[in-house]
Amino acid sequence: MISSRADRLRLVQAAIADLPWARVSTIELDRDGPTYTTDTLRELVRDGGQWWFILGSDALDDLPHWREPATIVDQVRLALARRPGVGESEIPRETLSAVPGIESRIDYIEMPLLEISSTDLRERIRDGRTTEFLVTAAVRSAINELGLYEGG
Repeated sequence: MISSRADRLRLVQAAIADLPWARVSTIELDRDGPTYTTDTLRELVRDGGQWWFILGSDALDDLPHWREPATIVDQVRLALARRPGVGESEIPRETLSAVPGIESRIDYIEMPLLEISSTDLRERIRDGRTTEFLVTAAVRSAINELGLYEGG
């Protein structure tokens, strides 16, 4: 089951509640039809400033299949969440070909390796098990208030 737009917005609001530098944008929720990262970023960067697009290695690997991948990388820097043991030079050849110069647009972010998936989180919530250290208290509270992931 896919969460509604309103529920996803509520979860993002809860996730950033304690981050004074962060704000929620509803650009993609307000747009009709399919939403593409390149269109969203084009709107965000229009007013200036430097932007980062946070993604994981799996998304970077798939980037050549996205709409206008070179335009995405031209508009923003990539903040690549890198799992422990993955080197900086491990950008797939297909990605390097599709987005020339991408190497100079990536900032690597170290992160701990957690053996947890979104499916695992939903099962924990459905079963009433703890999600401490996996989601913030504000996010868990919003999930509970909205009654998300309770059904099997």
